[in-house]
Amino acid sequence: MALLRRSFLLLLVPALLAGAPSLALAHPHVWITNLTTLLFRGDKLAGVRLEWTFDELFSDTLLREFDENKNRKLDPEEIKLIQTETFPYLKKFQFFTHILLDGKKVPVNEVHDFSAAVIDKATVRYRLTVRLLTPVDPRRTPVTVNVFDDSYYVDFVHEKKDPVRIEGARAGACTYRMGKSILSVISGWNMLVPTPIHLECAGR
Repeated sequence: MALLRRSFLLLLVPALLAGAPSLALAHPHVWITNLTTLLFRGDKLAGVRLEWTFDELFSDTLLREFDENKNRKLDPEEIKLIQTETFPYLKKFQFFTHILLDGKKVPVNEVHDFSAAVIDKATVRYRLTVRLLTPVDPRRTPVTVNVFDDSYYVDFVHEKKDPVRIEGARAGACTYRMGKSILSVISGWNMLVPTPIHLECAGR
């Protein structure tokens, strides 16, 4: 019963909403602030690291469900439990991660290096990495990264300060440009999808 309750609470609800005949009541229930790090190996983009900081209400729900020893921390076994119980549902939404290579979406079926921590005893932060099956040279292949939930159950925003980082690339070789927010009509509601990140590297 506890497993069913946790799974339903944590990310089965948006799946049900997505399949419902009417989404007239679509609005966010979870708010996440996202930090994106573009991971390079040499001159090629090898993956993307995401850091999701949940709102205090949902963070409290996570802690009540998974902080079994009630120490306001997430210990290794508790983090493993989060991953075991919630990732099957996140996978259905491809971890809300949209990576476009030359305009074509890359399937995101798994993530790596997952960790979770409690920040200031109030908010939970996930850290996870999406690896590209084949690293790409952004000087030749346009790269766009965005994180959003098109059912609008989860509302993503970028970190206000330093929202995008580049790691592993040669100094000054690459930068990024924020694109325009995409207006998406969901069940009669006009929702702004978070601003896409366009990677720009010298030589393109």
